[in-house]
Amino acid sequence: MASTISPETLTGLLEGRSPFALIDVREAGEYNSSHIPGASPIARRHLEFLMPHTVPFAGTPVVLCDDDGRRAELAAATVERMGYRDASVLDGGVNRWVTDGFPTEWGTNVPSKDFGEKVEVVHHVPEMEAKELAERMRRGEKFVILDTRTPEEFRRFCIPGGRNVPGGELALRITDIARSLDEDTTIIVNCAGRTRSIIGTRVLQRMGLPNVYGLKNG
Repeated sequence: MASTISPETLTGLLEGRSPFALIDVREAGEYNSSHIPGASPIARRHLEFLMPHTVPFAGTPVVLCDDDGRRAELAAATVERMGYRDASVLDGGVNRWVTDGFPTEWGTNVPSKDFGEKVEVVHHVPEMEAKELAERMRRGEKFVILDTRTPEEFRRFCIPGGRNVPGGELALRITDIARSLDEDTTIIVNCAGRTRSIIGTRVLQRMGLPNVYGLKNG
């Protein structure tokens, strides 16, 4: 049976420099409503599939949490069978964490979204409303839409005429794309919401491209 770790000890790990993994084994809806800052969501039923990719080194200390500790104990047994040598369970789960006065956050990908919002505010990243883009499309103006979502997201639906350039590839591919554009062509960067478009727009700005806008709210 895996050992338990108190909220106070977990706080020390989160504030320290030693590497470890904090895995929330609840379902996505539970995680989204309230979770410990820094926790990565892997529902218990997905552990065998996702743990090797999320925590590739089996010697990494792993702390598992849920709402009250019961699912986390079962999850700890699973990861131990998978070869993880240092697994522990948050005593009392997120419920005790909250009762003891420690902070939680809600939503998904919170750190990256927070970073994106800071970039937008600090650097005044230009945005374009969807209605304005639609009007420019109607008038036949010169522009190119760069969709920074994953290929899977792009295949499900996209803005007509958009090109799929995943965010991680944008800086690498923009030079070839820009060669075929007129100097007065407007570049629109979009994603599903706003974070990836903000970051993508700022990257292109830093690379010296003019007339670049992020599509507001995707």
